[in-house]
Amino acid sequence: LEWQDTVMAETNVLRAKQLMLYHRDLPLKHILDDEVRRNRWGLLDVLDEVAAADETPLDVAARALAQIAEVLAAFGGPAGGLRSGSARNPQWRGALQRLASPETSARRAAILEMRRLRTEWIGDGPVALIRAARHYEAAAQVLILMGVATCSEFISIVPSQQPRPPGQWVVVEAPARIDLAGGWTDTPPVCYEHGGCVVNLALFVDGKRPIGAKARRLPDVTTLVFETWKEGPQGAADFGAEGSASIVCRSLADLDDHNSPGAAAA
Repeated sequence: LEWQDTVMAETNVLRAKQLMLYHRDLPLKHILDDEVRRNRWGLLDVLDEVAAADETPLDVAARALAQIAEVLAAFGGPAGGLRSGSARNPQWRGALQRLASPETSARRAAILEMRRLRTEWIGDGPVALIRAARHYEAAAQVLILMGVATCSEFISIVPSQQPRPPGQWVVVEAPARIDLAGGWTDTPPVCYEHGGCVVNLALFVDGKRPIGAKARRLPDVTTLVFETWKEGPQGAADFGAEGSASIVCRSLADLDDHNSPGAAAA
């Protein structure tokens, strides 16, 4: 009956919101599956509401965006193509950039902009739904990155009163690690719906810590040059020669984007 369907829809929306905010360890998948099976889109609105609220923690907001991606992908189905892929459509770029702001007002504006784009793309068929899902996954990753970065609040780095003299090496070593079970299950967004439990073991190799790094101060100013070649280094002895590309780093600021796959020489 129609009234029963309406009551069930409202119940699912309320249950989803309660689980998101107050029972973070419980899954939502059964609610999402039911809404998709009944061809209802109303759950997206409550997920928007949760993600955009000023008081919503970053991890919960990220989970809400990841769930929107799940709903869109479920509606897109196999006809939408591969779930994995880029999320670089220019229409979404501004919203994703605003999402990275620490200001909650910017996050709300970004989510509202994404909802507008989602509404436009929903009517464009399965391929557009999968592409929209990719952008919501990218948005969730933005918030996850911001959440992880908050660990810096609990770490203090005190500059040394007596810096190491030039030429003296500083060495850091660590044991190797092997995963016995559950590898990556503790990583978002998998752990949002299925929990995560990883068992691993730290071990020496031949009685030594096999992983490490070392560094030393150099007495003079140093320039690092990173080069890439289309056909290999042969015949490209000169920096900037045809077929090669050179990236010059003269200060630590030049290395700030080292963790961005899209950065030159990353």
